[in-house]
Amino acid sequence: MKQSITTTIPFTQRLKAFAPAIVFWMLSFYLFTLPGTSLPKRNWFDTLQVDKWVHITIFLLLMYLFYKPFKKGIVSPNSNNIFGFIAIAGLGYGVAIEFIQQNFVANRSFDIWDIVADGAGCLLAWLIWGRVTK
Repeated sequence: MKQSITTTIPFTQRLKAFAPAIVFWMLSFYLFTLPGTSLPKRNWFDTLQVDKWVHITIFLLLMYLFYKPFKKGIVSPNSNNIFGFIAIAGLGYGVAIEFIQQNFVANRSFDIWDIVADGAGCLLAWLIWGRVTK
């Protein structure tokens, strides 16, 4: 019987593999919960939709960092759908952030287009990861 890679690699090493993703997730949470007064107030920011590109980039990187330990073989997925699950969990995080901003962060509001951008970042990561791992 074939032995799973997760049983041969110590738990602490597997946990360390997720450290960059966890640190980046904490950084993103901090940035997403900054008060609205801390954000730039420039017209070109709105014109170029920089905020949406920031959301796409953050979620693309976040998903990549959570996928990476699986690619390196440090963690063995229990199913073939783990990457889809991570992408859906990422989108859930994006939705949760919007509700947190609306209800708990001064001068921030719920924006459905931020959720769309978050979803685009998750989807891009999933699609790119599918091509990279083939």
